[in-house]
Amino acid sequence: LFAWVIAQSADGASRLSGRADATRRGLIGHSWGALGSHLAAARDPEIDSLVLLDPNDDGTVGRDAAPMVRAPTLQLLAAVPGSCNRMWDPDAVTSRLPAPKLRVTVARSGHCDPEEPGDGLCPLACGGGDPATSRFYRRYAVAWTACVLRAEASMGPWVGGAQMDADVTGGVLTGVTQEGLEA
Repeated sequence: LFAWVIAQSADGASRLSGRADATRRGLIGHSWGALGSHLAAARDPEIDSLVLLDPNDDGTVGRDAAPMVRAPTLQLLAAVPGSCNRMWDPDAVTSRLPAPKLRVTVARSGHCDPEEPGDGLCPLACGGGDPATSRFYRRYAVAWTACVLRAEASMGPWVGGAQMDADVTGGVLTGVTQEGLEA
């Protein structure tokens, strides 16, 4: 997919002309898509940034792949346990990832809350949370990606800085684990 997008970006006749930067590559995935993004980053050292939105796992596949990930990784986890996120082991994965890394739990959120717009089926199958929390997933995924891929200093307050601290103090985020964010 990366190769295709880069080729389309280089094609002046393509709708994607000039829109891709072949030198910076990031992945963002949710649920099984987060596991897929995690596994892709474990296989491809050219992935420069990784955001996992309440990932699921297939046994220990994610945990076992973590030492091979080289990309700075953000895990945004749901607070409400459910059937669709019970297999991800954030402690085991986080301990095996290289720095820089950040793991936070979005308070009151359920597995489906990163989706916007969501659907009625996901909360029934996976367990409910507070859909109003989707903006926090978006906020931190964008801040992480902009910081890592574009070195946007303006996003620093959201990535281990004062704005993130305010969200922790305000009860928006819990369970923060971070390492190497000063880089």
